[in-house]
Amino acid sequence: MLDRSRPAVFSIVFSFATILVLADHALAYTVPGPEFLGQFVSLFIWIFVAVSSVMLWPIYALIRRFRGIPPAPPPTANPIQEKASEPTETP
Repeated sequence: MLDRSRPAVFSIVFSFATILVLADHALAYTVPGPEFLGQFVSLFIWIFVAVSSVMLWPIYALIRRFRGIPPAPPPTANPIQEKASEPTETP
């Protein structure tokens, strides 16, 4: 009678040994490296700038009002689109 469990045991042992031999660098990994720190700092700065711009917007509006500076006009559309929307003269 043929013992079928021996190839399965061999493949499991071989796979485990291969993982142990090739994963020597993974065993040294303990904490996130410098790339994590840079990403965290840039994300923190981005959030700080976004929140501060929202918080300072009313102050800038009050300063403009007290100085008498009129608000900026709304942006105009693309000149090409404006020409296309103008009615054409028909003879």
